[in-house]
Amino acid sequence: MYKMIGADGREYGPVTAEVLRQWLAEGRVNGQTRVLPEGGTAWVELSTLAAFFPPPTAPPSPFAPPSPFAPAPPATAAQDMVQGPAVGLMVTGGLTLLGHAWRLFGHLLGHAWRFNQPVFNQPVFPWRGPMAHWAFLTQGVGLPTVGLVAAAFVLLGGVQMRRLENYGLVMAASIVAMPPCSCCCLAGLPVGIWALVVLNKPEVRAAFR
Repeated sequence: MYKMIGADGREYGPVTAEVLRQWLAEGRVNGQTRVLPEGGTAWVELSTLAAFFPPPTAPPSPFAPPSPFAPAPPATAAQDMVQGPAVGLMVTGGLTLLGHAWRLFGHLLGHAWRFNQPVFNQPVFPWRGPMAHWAFLTQGVGLPTVGLVAAAFVLLGGVQMRRLENYGLVMAASIVAMPPCSCCCLAGLPVGIWALVVLNKPEVRAAFR
């Protein structure tokens, strides 16, 4: 409860804090209005009471590091929806990347061993060298390298989808994950379809930066 001195110099009250806040909002009192809190002995200005004029909080410094104990911002509905297909793209891309890397390593190792054998240097096989080298460059190196690039692109698309960034790249990565270009094609097809379905939802599309 509070007593107050009005603009006419007369004493009013006691009134509750709710009534005093309402009068403050209506402009009937202001920060210079003198009030006497219940149980108090001295009249004070209303602006000195934190219950009516709370002290302003200082904005966080842009140079201050974020506290590790600060609560994380609440996840939006779009973030929740993209988590599953994004992880699926990352797993598919990562496994495909490992598969093509192993395939390329095997071709390089086999090629080095094969052409160090004496039989391939005999005149009876004059065609073997050029044809084998061409097959090695196209199938042993070219195809795994293309697969590596595609797998890395799918992996990047999953990371970008999880961050809700670069909508066009994520759409392209979802499509690239679908063709049967590796041992993970059975996983890539449903994951790519799932990602495309989620990406075409209006709320997800609007959430991308």
